[in-house]
Amino acid sequence: MSASYDTKSYCRQSLIGGYYGLLDATTFRPNPDYYREEYHLTAEAGNLQSQTMLLNGEPLNVNSDGSIPVLTPNEVDGSQPIKLAPLSIVFALFPYLHAPACL
Repeated sequence: MSASYDTKSYCRQSLIGGYYGLLDATTFRPNPDYYREEYHLTAEAGNLQSQTMLLNGEPLNVNSDGSIPVLTPNEVDGSQPIKLAPLSIVFALFPYLHAPACL
């Protein structure tokens, strides 16, 4: 089902119910919700007055036609804490997270 929706990463929801192992106990293949997408936005060289921003360590620039480029996330282990560098912003994507309390 996930492939039909072009899902590229997942995050394990471990607050209630479900199986918490990272590997399938029968096949030993990773469970599909093992990853999380992160976008780290920082100023170049940590200089808050810099006019160049970095997205995941790469300069963030518009394309030659002025359009916004494809924003490629870092895929990380969803069971690990988010590491936030000083003076930076992180956007974490939890695809298809169902959180009724947030609706």
